[in-house]
Amino acid sequence: MVDSGSGVGGAPDVAVRPYGLGLWSWVAWHDDRLAPGQDPHLFYQWIGATGYKAFVGDLRLDTVATNRSATNVRIAFQYGIPGYENWNEFAAAWEVERDGAPDSPHDVYARFMTFFGPKNQCFGSNAEFLVSSGSSAARLPAVAASASGNAVFIAWEETEPATNQKIMIAKYDRYGCSLISPTRIDSGDPNTVRHNVALAVDSNNFVRVVWWEGFNNGPETVFQQRLNSNLSPANPFVGPQQLNAPPTSPPGADRALYPSVATDLANNAAFTWLANVNDSNAAVTFTNSIAKSLAPTGEILKNDFRVDLNGRATSVRTTVARSSQPKKFVYAWRDNRSGHMDVYIRAVKSVP
Repeated sequence: MVDSGSGVGGAPDVAVRPYGLGLWSWVAWHDDRLAPGQDPHLFYQWIGATGYKAFVGDLRLDTVATNRSATNVRIAFQYGIPGYENWNEFAAAWEVERDGAPDSPHDVYARFMTFFGPKNQCFGSNAEFLVSSGSSAARLPAVAASASGNAVFIAWEETEPATNQKIMIAKYDRYGCSLISPTRIDSGDPNTVRHNVALAVDSNNFVRVVWWEGFNNGPETVFQQRLNSNLSPANPFVGPQQLNAPPTSPPGADRALYPSVATDLANNAAFTWLANVNDSNAAVTFTNSIAKSLAPTGEILKNDFRVDLNGRATSVRTTVARSSQPKKFVYAWRDNRSGHMDVYIRAVKSVP
């Protein structure tokens, strides 16, 4: 067990140290130990490969009032700069109820941490800061650090009253000081829902952003945007690129949801999402894990293919991570092939 066992927990995220001695990871989650059955808050631990916990008790990550819930935390390990590799830094982003009411809009907050506590170069001893701004409701952030460790990117979905939803991204230095203010990166088409943004940064500091959207509540589609480190579109893309290529039959087999992205040692990118390729039911009764990989030039390395290979089992929330080898990625998902939900993994080399 990662947490202390007090409170009902959920939505964990993990960031693994990519260098140094021993396999250690930051783990963060939310639970309701401060007000059982009411508003959850965020906690974290530093966990070794054997399950050893560096801290006697779980440490609290957020600092908002206990009547304002803090949920959906995402964390990213920050690569240490020479001489500071053992600081074991991480950046975290999450969403918070704006005023504590059950129907309150949410905002995105962030905090930049070391093993010894929060960094305070930009925000004083507290170091927790608001990422989103204005009256827009902001939710479900994603966070990724640059290969050099000198920058952190935070993306999220945002909704303005009477307008469409947006995909936003901002850039910060290693201490949480703002480098680029929130920037919209989707197509800007109105009347479009946009959800579940995910991020990855390659070794050349190009940023891959992926999300799904549906125009006028129509069929959902997965898009990606490749950005320069200054958040401008990177060649060969001038705008969001559609990733999924749905088959022409059966009718309705064109829904694509809940994407994930990773980059490998050669800066290729792999994407995965859920799609109803075997079922045209509007409720997406049967979903499959689909994947695709692209070279930095935009060339397709491996076109849309099924990751799960078990007939009409229902897959749930597929994710992808890089491996130690170029052009090889590891996919994980849940499906009910055994009559209940189990977790499966598969390694795939992203070449034809």
